Amino acid sequence: MSQTVCWLQPTNSRESLTHNPNPLTNFTSQSTPHPRTQLQQSFVLSPITALEIYHAESNSSYLLAGEDTWLRIYDVATSRLVSQLRVFNSQPIHGIHAWKSEDGTPTTEGGFLIWGGQSVMVLPPSSVASLIQGTAPTELPTEFQAPDWIYDGILFSCNGETLGALVTAHNEIVTLKLSSDGNLLELGPVVSPSRPILYSANLTFLGDNTILVAGGTVFGEIIVWKFYLDSCRPSQWEVLYVFGGHEGSIFGVTISPELEFSPGSKFRLLASCSDDRTIRIWDITNRHLVVGENGMEIDSKALGEARETGFGGNSEVKEENKNDSTRCVAVAMGHLSRIWHVKFGEYTSRSNGPINVYSFGEDTTRQKWELSLDLTGSEGPKGALKHRTTDGCHNGKNIWSAAVSNREGRASIIATGGADGKIVVSGGLSNSASEGGFEDFDLNLSFDDVLEHIQKNPETSLMSPLPKGDPRQAFQKYAFLSDSRVVSTTSPGRIFMADIQGKPKWREVQLPAEVVADLRSYNVMKTVAADTVVLGSAAGNVYVLQSEKPIRSVGQLPGKIQDILPLVAADAQNWQAVVTVLGADRAYILSFNASTNEPSFGNVTLSLKENYIPTAAARVGSVIMLGSRVGFVTSYPNSGDKTDVLFPGCSCRDPKTKDAITAIVPLPGCSREFLTTCRDGIYRMYTLRADNRTFSLQHEISPPMGMIEGAWFTTAENPELILHGFKGKQFIYYNATTSAVLASLECGGAHRSFAIISALTNPNALRLVFTKSSHLRFYSQSSTFLRTIKEGGHGREIRAVACSSSFKYIATAAEDTVIRIWTPSPTGQGFKCLATLEKHSSGIQSLQWKGDSTLVSCGGSEELFIWDITRLESDYETIAVKCEAVWNFQSKDKDLRIMDFSWSTNYIGEYHNEFAIALSNSTIQTYAYGERTQEFEFGSEAKYTGACPTQLRFLSNGDILVAYTDGHIAIWTRPDLNIDPDVGHANNSPLGLKLLLKVHQSSIKSLDVVDLEDCHYVISTGGDDNALVITDLRMEENDVKYVVSGRYRVSSAHGAAVTGLKIVRDDTDMIEVVTVSNDQRIKLWRAVPGEGGQGMKISLQDNRYSGIADVGDVEVIESGKVLVGGVGMEVWDFNPFKWL
Repeated sequence: MSQTVCWLQPTNSRESLTHNPNPLTNFTSQSTPHPRTQLQQSFVLSPITALEIYHAESNSSYLLAGEDTWLRIYDVATSRLVSQLRVFNSQPIHGIHAWKSEDGTPTTEGGFLIWGGQSVMVLPPSSVASLIQGTAPTELPTEFQAPDWIYDGILFSCNGETLGALVTAHNEIVTLKLSSDGNLLELGPVVSPSRPILYSANLTFLGDNTILVAGGTVFGEIIVWKFYLDSCRPSQWEVLYVFGGHEGSIFGVTISPELEFSPGSKFRLLASCSDDRTIRIWDITNRHLVVGENGMEIDSKALGEARETGFGGNSEVKEENKNDSTRCVAVAMGHLSRIWHVKFGEYTSRSNGPINVYSFGEDTTRQKWELSLDLTGSEGPKGALKHRTTDGCHNGKNIWSAAVSNREGRASIIATGGADGKIVVSGGLSNSASEGGFEDFDLNLSFDDVLEHIQKNPETSLMSPLPKGDPRQAFQKYAFLSDSRVVSTTSPGRIFMADIQGKPKWREVQLPAEVVADLRSYNVMKTVAADTVVLGSAAGNVYVLQSEKPIRSVGQLPGKIQDILPLVAADAQNWQAVVTVLGADRAYILSFNASTNEPSFGNVTLSLKENYIPTAAARVGSVIMLGSRVGFVTSYPNSGDKTDVLFPGCSCRDPKTKDAITAIVPLPGCSREFLTTCRDGIYRMYTLRADNRTFSLQHEISPPMGMIEGAWFTTAENPELILHGFKGKQFIYYNATTSAVLASLECGGAHRSFAIISALTNPNALRLVFTKSSHLRFYSQSSTFLRTIKEGGHGREIRAVACSSSFKYIATAAEDTVIRIWTPSPTGQGFKCLATLEKHSSGIQSLQWKGDSTLVSCGGSEELFIWDITRLESDYETIAVKCEAVWNFQSKDKDLRIMDFSWSTNYIGEYHNEFAIALSNSTIQTYAYGERTQEFEFGSEAKYTGACPTQLRFLSNGDILVAYTDGHIAIWTRPDLNIDPDVGHANNSPLGLKLLLKVHQSSIKSLDVVDLEDCHYVISTGGDDNALVITDLRMEENDVKYVVSGRYRVSSAHGAAVTGLKIVRDDTDMIEVVTVSNDQRIKLWRAVPGEGGQGMKISLQDNRYSGIADVGDVEVIESGKVLVGGVGMEVWDFNPFKWL
């Protein structure tokens, strides 16, 4: 390994603000006798850049994923990682092709073709078999280099030989020759009819020595041509079509298999997607060719029709190809931004049914389309694309890879891989029934449909005839008696019940005439316990309905029943519910005692404040909690005295909301913590204090789902939080623990009657019934339609990484404006995301922990938030996070960025922390932050020249170190901040400049500093000039000025800007620094005193390829480990005592 060493003798001159006589000096390489430290990658979470679905002979399905340089194989059914193999040394995998049989099914017969950039490799069948069995191949095949960037590749058998082909970025075909055992031997010559710049390409082997090529160009054209393996032909290629129509670059093209809708009627289609957000389907069925005098088929078109540049000179060519675009079968616009991929889905041969088409976009959605074709026209097939579904699959931006497996007569398996490192799969598995007997169906029934079902059921009948077609007859409320039985009230006052065994079987509940009259036009119905619903009427009557029992009247309350709110009880046999009456000053408690088998209203009521309308209730320990229509949460402690009325103990509301509380749920395994959901889209967690009256907010999170209507916890050993609600016109069923959408159903939006039930042990299974357009919609699923094979992280570039003081938590922040808090996984592999914070409105610049309980974040729009972090005591494994304070000194336009900030270790007074921020207008400001008041008090300010500050750190003596875009570092000293404990104001004298020192030729991108002893600072900086500089700085004994003992520079430390660095070892006789850069290298440097203690010698210890592009930060996450954040994140171990 080469070694770069820079060595500078210390200067006797003292460098101050105005005098710098010794410029930086560069030195050549020398050897070092010290043992080197080795870097070893132990974890990587990177974008999924390639996917392929492979079906083994055992009928198992596997997903092949390209994750940076690694090929990883997952079992689709179980999501288990079967095996992994590092394929390339420093090149991400961009494509995977599994050998396909004649019916299009991938097999191991010819191995896997893998490529990335210009690198290509073939894994032979023996290696594939080893990987599927979970073992590593004995030998890694040879990596070859193609002459250009590879866009697609295939393997096939021709004339008894195993061959392959690649298509490159300039529309060139390169053939591959393989040995008998499946190893790649050599690459053939380059063949191309023209060399336009492509953004996408697809290959299909047609048989008869022919390959069909489709390429999408940068300039919006699609060229379709044939390549002939038979070298005896006059030409090895033939241009078929050049399509125009897209108004942007072509990012995806896919050739369909040969389709046959009727005997003898075969055709082939091409799907394309573009920068213009459209999907187009083209007819590429082979046209008739002209036969020449020698009997060979020849192309009647001019050659090279596709534009090779975007500038003119193509008018004649476009005229010759103007009829090609008439072969466009269908066009549709979808997605919010660019579409990266388009794939053909399942279809049924020899039928007129639609063909499914899937598109995948920059907006991280997968959209499903139905292509309907008309084959009766004389000009070829025409059709239409109808949008069916939109599924959000990933975080942030970009679905970088997609795979669709089509097998005749079977549902497609659709897999997507995102920039967030997540892999999502849907389809392909049998979902006839899940645990608990949940089936898959989706029914849309009118009132007349239900009447007809009841009349056709020989086991039941209507109490009296109901006229059909009466628009006044409608469904009103819904409730589940169990997961296999649902009831619905109706406007005529009748109650219908459906037994769900397969599809619902409807019958009418027999009711007395007076009950029918009482429930007519208005009623309230809620499930309060297993097999029990409670109903209320406008007359104040309350009824209990159970499956096999007649409806029972409980009593009459003084007014219209407004709501029935179940109280969560430990014993399902003994339940309670809060019943509210419109306009009343109290609420009533309805109880059921299993020993007496009778529901009744007790003597105890809940006193309500004026205009207090309860919307949610729960029992937390011995305390009843109510939530109101305008966002109040109120406690009703049981004083123990024999009293008929419970009065509110404490009532509070988030000042930012006036929306209704929709649910109150105790946290599992704890009697003092509870969760509330609200229609403002936020769920909150509270802790009940020891007085059983007051409670404090611990957690406040807004998941990506709009209005939240309810919540529950699974009963598994590690409970998960499940939410449901509405987002736009969609009903969303969401796992807040895994951040996964379990179901998304178009329902028309919020404010409609609905009921939902799920299997407690299987949150993926659910049943939902709701009203839409006067119809009853009944949806049931046995498992989630989207299954996560591999969890991901941020969907945009990580800009900041911070680790708490005890290494317990790691925080990452990205351009997607999201902060994620992680903890190391119990397995020791990777991390578990504990919380996702979405409060910032623009890119986040910096993060910093203060202990384990306080996190600070800053970014654009002059946003700085202080987050309070606590660990809950319940069985639900999560952390509670709330925004404790907001920096509120913004300018009028809020158009500045807070570039960085720093806490001081010094306290001002007893309860105030010193705080400094760097603004993008060259301003440095200090504040005192009150731990009790949770407010900032301005201290002092200074402004540099026009250069923008990029990094800021408090030094141990209280001075402030700042790095700038002009390559300087500066040290500012601040006056003493004396806080009056009674008033809370700080004196605000200006900051003074103690030192200004040029260390880089341009912007300083990264900085770290350590205090070796007694204000002896070692400052390490990385710059936009690709350099690493270490500055040795000391404070004079009289604390008047700083002395620069030396500056040590590695001019070309990286091949690009050094965007992150961290001092990982700071002994008095050795400094070690990890640096990362946009050149995707991670390096470790060691600085030791020079010979005789003169100067400093810097040596390169290790230099490794990093799979993280666009690096934003690096941080020590525990002793001997650093985490690198950028487009993904990875962990590197370093052993300071290991010899290379």
